[in-house]
Amino acid sequence: MNTRKMITLALLTTVSLILSYLEMILNLNFGLPGIKLGLTNIAVMLTLYRFGIKESAIVIFLRISILTLLFGNALSAFYSIAGASLALVLMVAAKKSKFISIMGISVIGGVFHNVGQLICAGIVMQSSAVIYYLPVLLVAGAVCGVIIGTVSKMVIPLLPAWLG
Repeated sequence: MNTRKMITLALLTTVSLILSYLEMILNLNFGLPGIKLGLTNIAVMLTLYRFGIKESAIVIFLRISILTLLFGNALSAFYSIAGASLALVLMVAAKKSKFISIMGISVIGGVFHNVGQLICAGIVMQSSAVIYYLPVLLVAGAVCGVIIGTVSKMVIPLLPAWLG
């Protein structure tokens, strides 16, 4: 990895951390457990579109690790990794198809991040009862995915050419 790429990924990770912290202090959770706007996914979308899956995974892993050290616990990290991993894999698959727009990819990310966390909750709680929360999480993931996709669609073309 060259120096420019490393610095760019560090900047994207920092942006991701700042957006996560902003979301935390503004308490943008809509009053429902497990639902957040997902501002950090803007940085993930930028990384995915400028670099690829490996670099996106690095930004995600660094963000989750740093946030866990600063504010979280091992359980929150487990939930975050489960959601982010499933979302990233499906976003990459959707992006490779060439038939799904950036908006659609963002919606896939939002929805499957919630699905991944719900699967994690089922494992942690050793209960399938969490499935009843799925409709709420699907709608929330889709709505938040549209919002994040809209912002990403506007920001990506504004990025300098050397970024990626």
